[in-house]
Amino acid sequence: DREGLSYTEEAVLQVELPNKPGALGSFAEKLAAKGINVTTGYATTAKGSRKASIVLAVSDLGAAARIR
Repeated sequence: DREGLSYTEEAVLQVELPNKPGALGSFAEKLAAKGINVTTGYATTAKGSRKASIVLAVSDLGAAARIR
């Protein structure tokens, strides 16, 4: 605030998915089947890791949190 920079805060979904091709697509299909839209997404993983950490801003956080 002091610097005059604009920002927003939003509750997001954080999930760990297998670090392999298609894992995010499969999870996105489950969200879509429930009518949940993704508005923003970030992902990271360490080289050689079996898991990727995914952070998504979604249209229905409560419903998305129940999907695995």
